[in-house]
Amino acid sequence: MVYGAKTVFDRSGSDTLSERAYYMLLGLLTLWSLGATGFTAFQAHAMHFHPTKLIAIGLCLIPFAGIFLTKVENVVLSFLGLNLICLPFGFLLSGLSEKYAPGVIGNACLGTGCVTVTMICLGTIYPKVFAQLGGALFAVLIGLVVLRIAQIFIPELGAFHILDWIGAGLFSLYIGYDWYRAYSVPKTISNAMDVAVSLYLDVLNLFMNILSLFGESND
Repeated sequence: MVYGAKTVFDRSGSDTLSERAYYMLLGLLTLWSLGATGFTAFQAHAMHFHPTKLIAIGLCLIPFAGIFLTKVENVVLSFLGLNLICLPFGFLLSGLSEKYAPGVIGNACLGTGCVTVTMICLGTIYPKVFAQLGGALFAVLIGLVVLRIAQIFIPELGAFHILDWIGAGLFSLYIGYDWYRAYSVPKTISNAMDVAVSLYLDVLNLFMNILSLFGESND
């Protein structure tokens, strides 16, 4: 993945951390992102938040500004960018409890957690395998996005939740790949922020696909 003029493999500087501090920061940032999304979704649901189409579009655009800020080599701005990514998603996900039963959401969270831990372990044990997956995963991601757009016009593409299965498999592998990146890049604050954002988006997308599959199974 490319970040401005450099990839994360090239980014190094005065913010270098010890390996222990780096992984601790990476874990805290990822957990903060997921926790902030969940907390925001819960609070928005409690306030009966129902965004209009215009507000929903705005909430979808805000994370792009957040992604831009996370690329700035300034800790405060990068952390602000991280929150501009995870908080809008919380508002957008606040309606999940109206569509899915609490038990289904809980099972999806548990399934997502189990897959995430498994893929992190695999990314640690088999880094060379995941190192070769970057191009293939990106190609599948582009194909999945095209199919998701096509699904709007051809609802039959969503039959049997084939795209959800593909998405769940894709983002599971992305977790392993981004953990491999976390293991391989220079241990800096900037890289910890970059990889945390990637892991957050991987886990969030995995959760949404698993939730859809569990919801269909429950129905």
